[in-house]
Amino acid sequence: PLETAVNPVVTGATSITGNSSAPAGTMLDVYVDGAAVGTATVQTDGTWMVSLVLPMGPGASVSTMINSWPCHVVYKALHCDVKGTCQDLASGPTCVCVVGWSGNGTSCTEIKPANITLTMNRDITTFNQ
Repeated sequence: PLETAVNPVVTGATSITGNSSAPAGTMLDVYVDGAAVGTATVQTDGTWMVSLVLPMGPGASVSTMINSWPCHVVYKALHCDVKGTCQDLASGPTCVCVVGWSGNGTSCTEIKPANITLTMNRDITTFNQ
């Protein structure tokens, strides 16, 4: 499981920092005493930081929760089809088929053009003058 650690919280601090084993780019929601105070992005070295509007109070409790996994992090885990791509949606990353292909993104099939038969009738009228 992924671990997220918060560095010691100091009364009066105007930022919260920590470390996470989540992949770089992962968004973390940060809470102080159960109230959301911001969102932090895990950096390549595993660190994260969120600035506070108000300084930390004495005895405050800090917790985090993963907000979203960016596509570049979960692309392989989603097993998108070779004709699928990962898109970051409000609901989280998901696979979608590229243009010209249909399906759920993990299984895409080519959209074949409909077979259309055209019959052309041409009446030719000759005018003699």
